[in-house]
Amino acid sequence: MKQALWYAPLDVRIEEVPIPEIGPDDVLIKTRVSLTCGTDVKTYRRGHPQVKAPAPFGHEVAGDIVKVGSNVEKFRVGMRVVTHNTAPCGECFFCKENRPQLCKDTAWISGGHSEYVRVPGPIVRQNMFEIPDDVPYKMAALTEPFSCAVSGVERTPIELGDIVAVNGAGPLGLMIAALLKIKGCTVIQCDASDERLEIAKGFGVDHVININDVEDQVQAVKALTPYNMGVDVAFEVVGHPKIWEMTVEMVRNGGYANLFGGCKENTRFSIDTARIHYDEVTVFGIFHTTPKYVKLANDLICSGKIDLSPIITREMPFDDLMKAIELHGNQDGLKNALIYD
Repeated sequence: MKQALWYAPLDVRIEEVPIPEIGPDDVLIKTRVSLTCGTDVKTYRRGHPQVKAPAPFGHEVAGDIVKVGSNVEKFRVGMRVVTHNTAPCGECFFCKENRPQLCKDTAWISGGHSEYVRVPGPIVRQNMFEIPDDVPYKMAALTEPFSCAVSGVERTPIELGDIVAVNGAGPLGLMIAALLKIKGCTVIQCDASDERLEIAKGFGVDHVININDVEDQVQAVKALTPYNMGVDVAFEVVGHPKIWEMTVEMVRNGGYANLFGGCKENTRFSIDTARIHYDEVTVFGIFHTTPKYVKLANDLICSGKIDLSPIITREMPFDDLMKAIELHGNQDGLKNALIYD
């Protein structure tokens, strides 16, 4: 079978490898669709702290079950399914502290950009779902990134009617904005792309700011709040220390700054200590997701309660993976759906 493998920054190869063998608790999927994502771009360009070469590449995938282990009861051959890329062990310190997103013995699929994917038992039991007949594979494959957005929003103290800034209008920034509108928030979205900000308007975003059109992004956001005091909550969904700093600055006293975007390893950022002590701004990060939010994300997609179709710009053949990654990284559209024969 063909599988994408990451060897080093700017070195991803599609190679012929054996089809994975499965254990008694596992499932084997024949991939129908995999999606590009920001993590793919970051890993391709600079590596990733959790990735050691050579490593399977990609993690947003949907397909058909072609083999099930002897202990698997919930799924059968022929089912259309979407799988999350991970699942927690349930046994480590962090799992027992109800922080499964920090699990130290996480199970992983055998790579998403691949003709066949082995899904380990923990994921089969917790984070794999049958796809309804009326839901396209590419839409179901959004379950993984959308679950991270759901986790980010649900774990942030947000109240009905809050004014919320979202810095970044990539796929996750748009997903977060769409969820915030469902929760009754007034949303301000900032980005450098008019195309992406137009998509944000389609999700109901109340105010958009092209950062190239303003001298001071923080003040531009504050100007849209009562008395210029700042937003109740701000999300950083870019992954850049400078934007982390601006995100903290645009929050009102007593508000919340969710530094959602992951920065390059070993980077630093600075904030005025008065913001935390005297202004009582709560600054925090949220990583990954949990089975609770994976299920919620899948339910929202499959029920049609949220339409994420604008997030996927185009379909491309799997062999054009590197072109798809470059298009994603150059912000030519949003996500790309790779189609398998």
